[in-house]
Amino acid sequence: MPNDQTLINGGEEIEVTLLTGEKQKIKVLLLKIAQFEDYLRVVDNEPRAAELLCAQPEGWGDELAFDSIMDVIEKGHDLNFTNVFRWADRRAKLNETMLPLARKGQNMARALQNSAPMPPL
Repeated sequence: MPNDQTLINGGEEIEVTLLTGEKQKIKVLLLKIAQFEDYLRVVDNEPRAAELLCAQPEGWGDELAFDSIMDVIEKGHDLNFTNVFRWADRRAKLNETMLPLARKGQNMARALQNSAPMPPL
């Protein structure tokens, strides 16, 4: 869960190690709501998730040492999971509410289509 300083900074800085042994300071981001869908798409692909969480180019996640990729993923989870979960839960509830309305609208459209008078040929 992010603290006030994390909110101000937009994330937390950690040190990571590349496979080459080089060390880098990198910020693990507090994701914006517009990024939540992308995060859910890559959450089970650690290298891609690390790239999203750290705003790094494609391929960067493959260059991280195992411990570092796990550190990024765990920090990203700590910073973002609560918000992403709340967002996903809200979206699921919205879909549950809207689905019956969409079905009802489709059924009405079919009924109107079937009962509409046909123009003369």
